[in-house]
Amino acid sequence: YQSTYADLLSTTNTSAVNTITVFEAATIPVYPVGPKIPLVVAVSVLGGLLLGVLASYLIEFLDDSIKDVNEISTAMAVPIIGTISQLPKEQGLDYLRNNPHSMVADSFHMLRVNLNFLGVDQPLHTILVSSPGPGDGKSTVAIYLAYTMATGNKSVVIIDADLRHPKLHTILGQPNDKGLTDLFSNDAKIDDVLTRIDDDRVFFIAAGSAPPNPVDLLASKKMEALLTALKIKYDVVIVDCPPLIVPDASVLAEKVDGVLLVVRTDHTSKRSIHLASEQMKRARARVLGVVANGVSSKPHYYGSYYQSDENHKKVKKQKSN
Repeated sequence: YQSTYADLLSTTNTSAVNTITVFEAATIPVYPVGPKIPLVVAVSVLGGLLLGVLASYLIEFLDDSIKDVNEISTAMAVPIIGTISQLPKEQGLDYLRNNPHSMVADSFHMLRVNLNFLGVDQPLHTILVSSPGPGDGKSTVAIYLAYTMATGNKSVVIIDADLRHPKLHTILGQPNDKGLTDLFSNDAKIDDVLTRIDDDRVFFIAAGSAPPNPVDLLASKKMEALLTALKIKYDVVIVDCPPLIVPDASVLAEKVDGVLLVVRTDHTSKRSIHLASEQMKRARARVLGVVANGVSSKPHYYGSYYQSDENHKKVKKQKSN
């Protein structure tokens, strides 16, 4: 071991000598060394644009909502009997009262005319208003349709049959302490839960307290007897029910003269439309047609006319003030 250690020391001392040769002397930089900012900015901008384009294509690919009105009739195989532009933020009946010549008012008048044509052979005394999914605007459409039908010298009663999430009383500004459910659980009569909305033409029955079994109540014979009694007393009965994703609409579809479906462009998915169509077939319901809600008014021939009319009203109002 001592001999090996001595050899190791002698070898290390001999090979540990470093030899350095200078081939070229180092020079001091005359400008700062750093990143090329214009190149980095150009690459960042190009990369951001590329990622934005890819993201937009991905969102478009994943978006299953209806984009065009013609896609609705193709998907459901039923006619479109009404097209409504963007509904105003002002809900209730005040908008139609204050704007009788607006594009929205004319759209509902056209919907009323088309429903009258559909009821020539089979009169439409009870109309169910539903939608493939939530957020399509069916409740507002039901209220505006009731008011528009009442302007044709008809007495109309609108029922909030959405016992899960009632909304009509909020839009109309009415209480919901008593309503449809009281006709099943209590000894209440129709006049006890009936509210007059517009003179002697539009009446309203709220949903009432939430029941534990809404499907059983709507499918009962009492509900059918209620619709029959209202048909005798009033010209038109409009029933606002939950979307077709719940079974409430299916049981009610068998008890009315026709079903009106509300579909919202850029919101309702194609899948929900197909499911709604199949659900109506299974329920053997008479689908009157589709109301396309949220349709853009730009391609409308008279779009500029309505806009100029609204501007004229604003100017007139400012002058009067």
